[in-house]
Amino acid sequence: RTDGPRRVSLSFRVNEEERALVDLTIEKSWSWRTWAYVTLRKDDKGELTVHAFDEHGAELGTESLPIRP
Repeated sequence: RTDGPRRVSLSFRVNEEERALVDLTIEKSWSWRTWAYVTLRKDDKGELTVHAFDEHGAELGTESLPIRP
């Protein structure tokens, strides 16, 4: 819940190497959703991890998925 605009940053990492950093602006909202994506390379193997951070750099959450062919 936000009482004004906020920024959320998503760090997409393949095997803990940052592949993309996406900054998202969240407008004033009682409840919100957003989305972002990263394109994997044909030879990527291992694990994709997404870290979410607030505008102060505090981690909001993280999620990992195995990369499957």
